[in-house]
Amino acid sequence: MELGVFSRAVPCSGRMEGSVSTTLSRTTPPVVFFLGGPGSGKGTCSQRVSAENPDFVYFSVGSLLRAEKQSGSELGKAISGLIDRGVIVPPEMSMAVMRRALEAHAHHSAVLIDGFPRSLQQDDGWVESFGLPALVVVLDSSEECMRLRLSERSRTSGRADDKVSVLDKRFEQYATETRPVEQRYAALEGGRLLLTVNAMQDKESVYQDVKNGLIHKGIWTNGH
Repeated sequence: MELGVFSRAVPCSGRMEGSVSTTLSRTTPPVVFFLGGPGSGKGTCSQRVSAENPDFVYFSVGSLLRAEKQSGSELGKAISGLIDRGVIVPPEMSMAVMRRALEAHAHHSAVLIDGFPRSLQQDDGWVESFGLPALVVVLDSSEECMRLRLSERSRTSGRADDKVSVLDKRFEQYATETRPVEQRYAALEGGRLLLTVNAMQDKESVYQDVKNGLIHKGIWTNGH
C-alpha cells in the first residue's frame, strides 16, 4: 500500500493559533478523492465502497464542517459564524477539520473523500497541507445523463440543489472549477494518480470498475 504518498507534505503556512501542524504522519492511511459532475453518482459509489470494505472510511467535507460547527469548539464557533453569514470557510480552517478527521481514522486502510477538491485552490490547499492523494477517482458522465438522473432524484430527494433552477449554475461550476482539478491529475505523473470510470453504465458496473481500480492500485487489499 502506498503510504509514501504523503512524503511530500510540508507544514501548512499560516496555521491556526493553537492548532497542531496539518502535516500528516506517514502512518495516516491513503486518501482517495471521488470527483464527478452533479448526478454522476460519486456519493453513492464512494459510500458503497466504504460499506463493502470495513477497512475503509467515508466522509464528505461538508459533513465534517457541519459536525465541527455543532461541536461547540472554538474552531466550530468560527466556522459557524462564517457559514451563517454565507461566507466560504477558508482553506486553513477546512484543512484543520480534515486533519483531525484523518488522524481519528488512522486505523483504517483508506479514507474516501466525496466531492473534494472542488477547485484548484482547494487542491493546492490540500497538497500544501497533506501531500498528494493516493488516487483520484473520476466518475465521468455526459451532462445529459447527469441532468436526467438529477431530474429523477429531485422528485423524491427534496434537496434544494437538485432543483432545475440551480442545475445550470452547478454544471457551470463543475466545468469551470472542478474539471481543471481532474485535468491536473490526468497530466500529473503520467496520470498514475487518476482513475476515470464510465459513470453512464449501470450502478453495479460502475462500482465494480471502481473496486477493480482500487485493487489494481493496491488500495483495496483485504479480499472483501
